[in-house]
Amino acid sequence: MRTFYPFAHWLLTVLLSPLISEALFCLVYQSPFKLAIFIEVYPAIISFIFIFSIPTFLCYFVLFFLLKKNQLPILVAKLCLNATAITGILITWFYLDGGFGYHQLAGTIISTVLIGFLLKLEKNPANSDQTYD
Repeated sequence: MRTFYPFAHWLLTVLLSPLISEALFCLVYQSPFKLAIFIEVYPAIISFIFIFSIPTFLCYFVLFFLLKKNQLPILVAKLCLNATAITGILITWFYLDGGFGYHQLAGTIISTVLIGFLLKLEKNPANSDQTYD
């Protein structure tokens, strides 16, 4: 498994989850998309998510290397990594007392699962004859 996968998953989740959350908010509350306000606060949201996701990323990164050593099938590895990310998201959410709205929690979880399964988790060709998922 290539080492860039955890970093790509983390950074794409940090960047895309606010967009998915905002789209869910617009769908649920049927409010017009206020693009100017969202663009103004987007850097602050990214900074907030980045800081609070560091502990989850560290756990995710350690698990990634444990899975890399054990050479599990790619689907099992992705399920374990996504479960770890979602658990970290929920722990952070409840630590912060969940005062933001469930569309943000749902958007973050949806983006984590989508990105986790869409990114290719390749095995090293030297370790296995299976190269892609």
